[in-house]
Amino acid sequence: MSKSQGPEAGTIWLTDTPDVIRRKVGRAQTDSLRGVSYDPVARPGIANLIQLYSALKVCHYCFLSL
Repeated sequence: MSKSQGPEAGTIWLTDTPDVIRRKVGRAQTDSLRGVSYDPVARPGIANLIQLYSALKVCHYCFLSL
């Protein structure tokens, strides 16, 4: 997410509505590589989204198979 959007754009609050959360996650920075793999060093944007997804699904991201 762009720094020009301010800290609110990169923060999901407990009080955010589902639509606001979808919009924030949809605007999250990823990368141009194809596929999904967990690599926090090489692919920090994807790794962050996998961590968020696993926290919401109550599972461990290392065992995700996408």
